[in-house]
Amino acid sequence: MNLLNKFGSRLIKTSALALVLLLCGCEATNEEPTASTQDTTPPWIDVKQYHIETIAGNVVDLSGPTAYDDVDGVCDVEISGYVNWDEPGDYFVVYKASDTSGNLQEVPITVTVLEPEDQASATPQMDDQQVIQGCSDPNAKDPTKSCDTILNSEIESFAKLFYGPQSLEQCIAYTEDEEACIPIYTNDNNFWGYGA
Repeated sequence: MNLLNKFGSRLIKTSALALVLLLCGCEATNEEPTASTQDTTPPWIDVKQYHIETIAGNVVDLSGPTAYDDVDGVCDVEISGYVNWDEPGDYFVVYKASDTSGNLQEVPITVTVLEPEDQASATPQMDDQQVIQGCSDPNAKDPTKSCDTILNSEIESFAKLFYGPQSLEQCIAYTEDEEACIPIYTNDNNFWGYGA
C-alpha cells in the first residue's frame, strides 16, 4: 500500500510538471507581434499611364490598374475624382488601394480632355497671337503640358511611387534605404512625391 501511494504521488507530480510545460509552450506562441513583424508597406498599384489625353466626347475606361500587396495579395483599386468627358480641360483622378493592415497607396493621374479635332481645325491660327496652352511657368520642363502634370520621363524609371504627406516614410519602409527614395516633381517643379 505504501508503495502504491509513492507511485501515485510520483505520477501526479509528473503529470503536473508536463501540464506546466505544455501551458508554457502555449503561452509562448500567443505573444503579440512585435513592431518589426507588422505590415507597414502599402500595396503597389500598376499604373501604366500617368497622363491620359482624349478628345472631347471620347470616354476613356480608367478601370485598368490593379493593385498587389506583399502580404494580402491582390487588392481592390478605387478611383476618385471627376472627369467631364464633354468639356475640354485637365482633370485629376486618384487611384487608391489599401491592405488589411490599413496601409494606403494613392497614385494620381492627369486626364486631359482636348477640343474636338473638327473645331480645332476650324479655328484660325495666328502665329504671333497664338494662345499658349499648357504651363506658362518659365521653369516648366515641358510648356505644352499642364503645370501640375507628372511627366512620363520623371517616373518611367521607378518600380514604385509614393505620394502624399507620408510618402518619404512609406518609401523608406519599402526600400529600407533613404538614399534610394528619389524626389519627383511636377512639370512646374513643385514637389509631388518619391519614386523607388
